Amino acid sequence: VEFGSPAHAASAMDALDGHDVDGRPLMLEWEDPGRGARGEAGNFGGHKGDGKFGGGKDGGKGGGDTTVVFRNVLFETPARFMMDLFKKYGYIKAFDLWRTPEGRSKGAGSVVFKKAAEAHAAVSELNGAEVDGRIISVEIESGGKGGGR
Repeated sequence: VEFGSPAHAASAMDALDGHDVDGRPLMLEWEDPGRGARGEAGNFGGHKGDGKFGGGKDGGKGGGDTTVVFRNVLFETPARFMMDLFKKYGYIKAFDLWRTPEGRSKGAGSVVFKKAAEAHAAVSELNGAEVDGRIISVEIESGGKGGGR
């Protein structure tokens, strides 16, 4: 959301952050200009989930791209919420919330981190965490699995 002035934005942040919407707390944060524009690599761009990106080839052992798979997410949990959760652990090269052909969430997806250490930190902190009332599973993607897409 864009505001006419920083003061209006700050006022909205103060008034709405933590406010309950349909039984869920609204969480607001300032835009991070260092992350680039929406739709660029590593940023949420309304991706519908074709699953075609090349992370995780080293199984998380090297320093390069590493793919993390998450499961058991509530179907109604927004993709942006999940991406914001993962971006706390490092630079995200790709994010994919898996969807049915009709566009409905499958409650699972994958995240490609630029560095293996960031992916491992996300797994360590988020595997078994509660998100929207459900315990999620987060693990490093292993090479031979199709991931249930």
